[in-house]
Amino acid sequence: MSKLKMMDIPFKDNETEMLEMQDFINEIGQEALYMNHYELSAKTEISPILWKRFLTDVRVAAFINEELEMLKRSKVAVMLKDVESNKNTGQAQLLNTLLNQTRTEQKKEGPVFIYTQIPLNSAEQHAENVVMVDGIDPFEDYK
Repeated sequence: MSKLKMMDIPFKDNETEMLEMQDFINEIGQEALYMNHYELSAKTEISPILWKRFLTDVRVAAFINEELEMLKRSKVAVMLKDVESNKNTGQAQLLNTLLNQTRTEQKKEGPVFIYTQIPLNSAEQHAENVVMVDGIDPFEDYK
């Protein structure tokens, strides 16, 4: 029986290094989530520079962050289940820290739009394809 894939990012066919490193991540398994680029390099003999490039790729970083967040939430759930029976102060402090982290990491997501007004120079003011809107905020509906 083949090992189930942990990471399945749809890299393009021409991203051969990314595909190869993803295969190594899947071979290593969950432990790979906690490894840095030097540890991965020692385990696979792929350059730490390439591993750093892989780990900082937006798609990979988002995947790892999502996985770690899910693991953290499941640990919190297990600890909450056992909180009544466990009188360990250290575990209570750890639970409190994890709960605070999950609260602060719940942030708004989605696109952020920043717009500014840049005055037109004289050439732009007289260009045929420029429409000047005086006194009207075209983004009023989006505030």
